[in-house]
Amino acid sequence: MQPYQKVGATIDLSGTNSATFDGTAPYENLNFQYVWSSVVGAASSFKLQVSNDNSNWDDVSGVTGATSGASGSASWQLTGYSGAFFRVLVTSASTSGNLVVTASGNGV
Repeated sequence: MQPYQKVGATIDLSGTNSATFDGTAPYENLNFQYVWSSVVGAASSFKLQVSNDNSNWDDVSGVTGATSGASGSASWQLTGYSGAFFRVLVTSASTSGNLVVTASGNGV
């Protein structure tokens, strides 16, 4: 099985926006790297959610992030998750800015 990778889902940080990642279910090890840029105003907060039907979403406990300054990056490493869909959801907005999320996975 080839590793999973979805590059460059861009989320507008000026509202409650999200990016969804499908095809993650066979991969028990996942990494979500997020890079923010051009952030103006208050820091944005966001969280990772999981779904099996791409309609009902549950928070992944303890997996949250926030921008710090105008630009930067960080990542989440998950082991043992098998949801069919993941999404990164902005929960508090900045005046403007972007969050680019890249997901990768491996293991079966």
